[in-house]
This record gives sequence, structure tokens and C-alpha cells, in this order.
Amino acid sequence: MRAPAAVSALLIGLLVAGLVGASASGAHAGSIGSKRAEAQRVLVQLQQLDASAQKANSAYQAASRQLRQVEHQLRVNRQALGVARGNLSRAELTLARRLVAMYTSGDQQSSLAVILGAKSLDDMISRIEAANSMSKQDAALVHEVTGYQRQIVHHQAVLRTDRVKARRLVSVRGAERNRIAGRLASERHL
Repeated sequence: MRAPAAVSALLIGLLVAGLVGASASGAHAGSIGSKRAEAQRVLVQLQQLDASAQKANSAYQAASRQLRQVEHQLRVNRQALGVARGNLSRAELTLARRLVAMYTSGDQQSSLAVILGAKSLDDMISRIEAANSMSKQDAALVHEVTGYQRQIVHHQAVLRTDRVKARRLVSVRGAERNRIAGRLASERHL
């Protein structure tokens, strides 16, 4: 971005040197004044274009940084989504196995079966504790499955949002690049 400014400064220097040389060759004072005014006007225009190009370049750089951050977030979120899907698959498989086991066992863990099958009060308490433990494990397993399902929905929503951000940033970068190219073309025209 600084190379066009250096070229502009060089051109201005040559223009001023040409004007000074013209004055030495005997041109009259009115002509010299108008040439100096024109050189000053061109210098101001070049400075404005340079400032505008620097601003556009800064905006382009900022959009590029944001795009890199969003792309990183996309990669991280895709990985987290894959982990959540794997966890969900494993938890669903475990839950399915547990349901099959409950079905094939004839639900011998029901409260009535526990009470009627007990041989003593201690046996009944042990059976109730075992049944409660299994119920807690089953509830925890169901909770785990639903938690993974929520994670997947969340990660999918974040991915959609990040993709929209990325598309917007690519568009902003393109617009800034076009602004820079336009400024450079204007500068070359002067």
C-alpha cells in the first residue's frame, strides 16, 4: 500500500522540479503561479486518495482478521459437533441395550417384584436399593442422551451463524479490495 504513495511522492517531486526548471528558463510569473497552484491541487488530491486508500486497507485487514477468527470458530465447532454426535451414538446404543435388557428380563426390578421376592427385611432393603440404583442409572442415561441431543442442536445453530458471518466478511473484504483498487486507479490517473 505504501508503494503507490512513494510513486505519488516521486511524481509530485518531478512535477515541482519541472515547474521550478520552467521558471528558470524564463517563463513569466503568472504562469509559474498557476503551475504551482495546479501542483498543490494535485498534491492535495493525492494525499486525500492516499488517506482514503489507507483507510480502505485498514478495513480490509480488519475484515481479514475477523474472517480468520470465524473460520477458526467454524473448525472448532465442527469438531465439537462431531464429538457430540459420537457421544450421542454411544449413549443411544447403551440406552437401547438397557431397554432390551429390561424387556427381556420381564421387569423383575419393579417395586412389587422386589417386595414379593424378598426373603427377609434386609433382602428387601438390598433389593430396593439395587432397583433404585438401576433407576437412577437409567434416568442418568436418558438425561445424557437428551443432553447430547441439545449439544448437537446448539452446535448446528452456531455453525449456521458462523457460516453467515463468514459469507458477510468475505463480501466486506471484496468490497474493500474493490475500493482499494479504485483508489489506486484514481491515483494512477492523476
